[in-house]
Amino acid sequence: MLDDIGQPEKALGYFKKALRNSSVHHDEPVIETGSIYNNIGIVQFKKKNFKAALESFNRASEIYVTLLNEKTLKLADVYSNIGVAKKNLGQLEESIIYYNKALNIYSENLEKPIKQVGRLFGNIGIVHKEKGEYNDAISAQYRAIEILRETVNEESPELSLPLLNIGNVFLDQKQPGRAFPYLKKGMVMLNFNFDDVNNNLAYVKHLSYLKKFLNALEEYFQQRRSLTIGNNNYQD
Repeated sequence: MLDDIGQPEKALGYFKKALRNSSVHHDEPVIETGSIYNNIGIVQFKKKNFKAALESFNRASEIYVTLLNEKTLKLADVYSNIGVAKKNLGQLEESIIYYNKALNIYSENLEKPIKQVGRLFGNIGIVHKEKGEYNDAISAQYRAIEILRETVNEESPELSLPLLNIGNVFLDQKQPGRAFPYLKKGMVMLNFNFDDVNNNLAYVKHLSYLKKFLNALEEYFQQRRSLTIGNNNYQD
């Protein structure tokens, strides 16, 4: 999955060196080579080189299909990453295709869902939102919440993301009143320390959600004030 990797330039150099060493010791790609390409794709993604990331993920998937089979969990992880890369390249239809490929492999291999599946449903919901398929978007985020509640701690910040995403769906639909409780709960679960935001990684990582939350909050109370004023005028 697209996990955090610090110092992307150093990481990229390390993985490229590992790739060269692998080619020296093996005439043909091995499973390890697929993992290296996947890691290179992750670093390129973090650098926002989405096209380069996609190329690396595709290479990893080719190696896994050749050396393993089309039902391996390693391939599911790579398919999920391909979906993320394609989403960021604006290829929404193809993104959904690869998310579903990953979902099918996870479903066939796992007796119980894992948190990666919860994240996957969250990503699927985001694509549906961007396509304007709001009911599907909300359904996917609720499924993400269900799975994450089974696989992570109830207080985990991981659970905040689908809540924030549901709030963003309602924002897109110009329904700040419905967005507000989801955004509020999601932000509370991130445990913001507003007295020390410079040292709060959650604040930095989710700043865009915070801005949307504050905008929704302002609009929500503007609507409340407007309704109250309207009632007063009516009574007068």
